[in-house]
Amino acid sequence: MMTISDIVQIILFCALIFFPLGYLARRAVSDAA
Repeated sequence: MMTISDIVQIILFCALIFFPLGYLARRAVSDAA
């Protein structure tokens, strides 16, 4: 079983990865359009 702290750490880790990627992807799309 995963503890609440483990789940929170995974969510934060994913957020740190996906927020910059989504930001860069959105800028790339807006620049290309």
